[in-house]
Amino acid sequence: MSTNHHNSGVVLSSEAVPTPHPVDALAYVHNFDGQRSSAVNLSAEEGIATAEFSIVTLAAVGFAGLLVTILASGEVREMLLGMVRSALGG
Repeated sequence: MSTNHHNSGVVLSSEAVPTPHPVDALAYVHNFDGQRSSAVNLSAEEGIATAEFSIVTLAAVGFAGLLVTILASGEVREMLLGMVRSALGG
């Protein structure tokens, strides 16, 4: 059994407990006196949505960087200014 002491006044530990699904884990929160106070079921898919959002955010940042690089080039800037000028009737 592994235990982690935190400043919150509880000790977190994980124990080998038979679970319905082999990749599920059961984590128990123990008080300092060693009594088990509550159990939290940690599924194998915990945090998946957060990971997906992180990947999408990273891709969006990369795309934004590429877009800034393209729009900063002289040719594209002149083309966009020409389109704006013609749209404004100039």
